[in-house]
Amino acid sequence: MITLIMAVLIGGYASWWIGRDLQSPVWGIVCGFVIVLLVQFAVSLLLRRGINRINQRIQEVMMAAQQRISRQAQRFQQRPGGDPRRMQQLLEKEQADAIRQAIEITGEARRYYKWNFMLKRQMQSMQMLLYFQLRDFEQVDKLMKHALIFDPRSIAVKMVRMYKHNDPKLDRFYRRKCRRIKGDDRALLACTYAWMQLHQDNPAGALQTLVEAKKVTDHPAVVENWDRLVNGKVKHFSNAALGDSWYSLYLETPKINQQRVQQRPF
Repeated sequence: MITLIMAVLIGGYASWWIGRDLQSPVWGIVCGFVIVLLVQFAVSLLLRRGINRINQRIQEVMMAAQQRISRQAQRFQQRPGGDPRRMQQLLEKEQADAIRQAIEITGEARRYYKWNFMLKRQMQSMQMLLYFQLRDFEQVDKLMKHALIFDPRSIAVKMVRMYKHNDPKLDRFYRRKCRRIKGDDRALLACTYAWMQLHQDNPAGALQTLVEAKKVTDHPAVVENWDRLVNGKVKHFSNAALGDSWYSLYLETPKINQQRVQQRPF
């Protein structure tokens, strides 16, 4: 908002000054309009560079942590007889520390909020997803009220929170947000919602969700779960084929293999 006001003020003054010197109001208006665009472009470029630096720092923190986690997991697998649950706890602590550091970095974007009114909501969306990984659901619910919910991951997170709160608007939210999503993203959202419907004693609704999803994706999780429901094998419904993208929603816990430590994606 400030960017637009500043551009209009500068452009307006330039329009008056040029029009007066050239004794041509038309040229003054044209030049003023061009200057407004140039000011907005320059400020937007500076903002983009600042935000890109913040995003780059967050990516570096996450990548460094992922590399450390991978090395620790490899060392554990090379040493038979270790306690997988203890190792899982150590890896999760390493990841949680990196996420908290990333959240702190997002705070550096506050100084740019006054220049772009949408930037605050974008940062809140990022913080919401980071807090969700920490299972700090109180913060997630607080940020979700103002966050931008448009990508598949944020949609899935909001679905989970709506399900946990028994929100009656969950069905309408799912259908409104997912109607144009296809491929693996649709598979995750459809199978997640079908799982919720089954736990709400609505197998017919779950089947219809998968029927609609099969039209836009052939992901094994959708096809196999559809087949199970069609054949009345509700108890065999499983989203394990979705892997970490499913388990990172914390609706189910994967079984820990004696020699394999689960690594959650950032």
